[in-house]
Amino acid sequence: HRDLHSFPTRRSSDLGSIANTAIEVHNTTNCTISGNKFDNYRIAVLPLDAQSLSITGNTITRAEYAISLWAQSLTENVTVNNNTISLNNHDRKSSAATGIALYWCSFCKPVGDFYNIQIRNNRVTFQRDVRTNLDPSAFWGIGIMPAGNVNTVYITGNTITNAVIRGITIGNSQVRGQ
Repeated sequence: HRDLHSFPTRRSSDLGSIANTAIEVHNTTNCTISGNKFDNYRIAVLPLDAQSLSITGNTITRAEYAISLWAQSLTENVTVNNNTISLNNHDRKSSAATGIALYWCSFCKPVGDFYNIQIRNNRVTFQRDVRTNLDPSAFWGIGIMPAGNVNTVYITGNTITNAVIRGITIGNSQVRGQ
């Protein structure tokens, strides 16, 4: 079991040299990412093929993609709970922004599956964004849109504020041809 705490915060003066990802974990079992403060990262937390992962009680500010779960084989038994997320989609002039996502990776081969995912009691806030012609498939507070199979997902008690396009989206018509 691994606990990850107290990750360093980036300053606004670092804006020109933004790191892509604060925490990226691959093929992890029994991992907890809890109580961290992430500021000004493109992606705060990016787990790939994680089993028994808890992402709980983190504060994520000025992100583009806050928590992005990926699977090339299997991601299962993941809890994303009580995180506070602030997206700076307008300041970044982002072409996409998401709070919490089971991510569709168009270039990932093979495509993996997601099982038993719990997304509970998180707060996701977007910057107000008045830009026009934004891609309607690219902005959501919570998105369940992977190319692989999804089974048993709970989305409960979350608060999404100022959603640019969608608060919650489930299903990926681009992948499934729906």
